[in-house]
Amino acid sequence: MSHEVKCLEDNQMVLKKSKHCSEKKKLEEKYFSQLEKDKVHNDIENAALKQDLDMEKRSHEEHVLQLDLQASESKAVIKSVKDEVIKAKRSYSEEYKYFGIKLKGLAEAADDYHVLLTENRKLYNEVQDLKGNIRVYCQIRPFLSGQSQKHTTVEFIGENGELIISNPLKQGNRNQYKKITKKNIIELSRIS
Repeated sequence: MSHEVKCLEDNQMVLKKSKHCSEKKKLEEKYFSQLEKDKVHNDIENAALKQDLDMEKRSHEEHVLQLDLQASESKAVIKSVKDEVIKAKRSYSEEYKYFGIKLKGLAEAADDYHVLLTENRKLYNEVQDLKGNIRVYCQIRPFLSGQSQKHTTVEFIGENGELIISNPLKQGNRNQYKKITKKNIIELSRIS
């Protein structure tokens, strides 16, 4: 019996080990299946992440190209504006010089004008003084006995001191006669 018991025990042990191995195998298969599922899931996730990364990379590359294009356009605009500013600066400098010369000429003309105006005013005042000083152009006296009244230029003597004088050189002309009123006559004392 001992051999049989031993065989039985061995069989039980083998059965136990077999059961244990079978459970272990099932457990390993379960883990393996889970690992395969995880691997598939990870592969899908990696593919999606890689696709997202590629799209992001393309988007960044396009953005970089747009920025490069904008930078090139901006450089061209800056150069154009800079050239225009330099051109305008030259133009303004030339105009400034031109207007400076013109302004200098105008200032000299204004100075000359003021000098002429002062001289003109002085001459006008002198003429006015001379006119004021010249009070008598002629004196009219009655004819003396024996003088002919044909040679007279006085055409008429009014009661209020009005005179009409004729100019024999302007005969037929409307300026032949000149009327002199009392305000133009200066009364003189009679000379004997």
